[in-house]
Amino acid sequence: MNVLQNLIEMYNHLSPDSTYREVIRLILMNLKEAAEATVYDLAELTCSSRTTISRLLDKLGYGSYAEFHEALRQAVRNYTYYNRILPAHAGREEILPELKKQAESAARIESPDMSEAALAEVSQALHEAGQVFFYTTASRSISSLQQNLAMAGIDTLNLMILPELLQCAGQAREGSILFCRTIEYAETQDLRPLFEAFKARGTSVYMFGGEKTRYSRYVDRFILKNSTAEGAIGLLLSDELYFYALSETFRRMYLD
Repeated sequence: MNVLQNLIEMYNHLSPDSTYREVIRLILMNLKEAAEATVYDLAELTCSSRTTISRLLDKLGYGSYAEFHEALRQAVRNYTYYNRILPAHAGREEILPELKKQAESAARIESPDMSEAALAEVSQALHEAGQVFFYTTASRSISSLQQNLAMAGIDTLNLMILPELLQCAGQAREGSILFCRTIEYAETQDLRPLFEAFKARGTSVYMFGGEKTRYSRYVDRFILKNSTAEGAIGLLLSDELYFYALSETFRRMYLD
């Protein structure tokens, strides 16, 4: 997850009267200034203190102000590469046709992971796990699956802030499962400590995407690794289709 996602995710989940929420709001409203600020400048820019800034960065998972500052500086400087859904050369008249093309590629996806047998196998693993974590994106399909898991008495949690998930990793039970997707060209935090913490607790890691990931040695099962989906939207929608299919398979096996 990149620094901008980290900031926005935490901002969305903090209470309206949180001091940290106001600090993040002011950073987001003044990104160019924040990207060039010293810790003293950032404290002044956000009407806070160095102590508040330090505590916020701890919550976001940054080991130092220098680490956070470099990530923010790179994100702002190279924003043309961040959060891009379509190729830079695509004109405005191509936006809808290209998005439709990507969506259609997800609908036509062919993968062994989308077979009835594979979905039943993963559903059984979830039922036996007793505890299921998600480190992907906030989505309706994951929420649907989480509701079905809860109805079956399975502990489930979807988090996107690294320190919170690291804390949960320390409480993971033997046999638990972690679903994740990493977008490595945009990642600004090293996720090895996260995977190592989960693996130390006996967690199985299910990762979306190909085996070329730098975290491959932690992965127990790759999902949709040979996906025929096209582009960012195609990949995201194929993930959504997978979780909807898994949710419905699990429901029919253990709830209906």
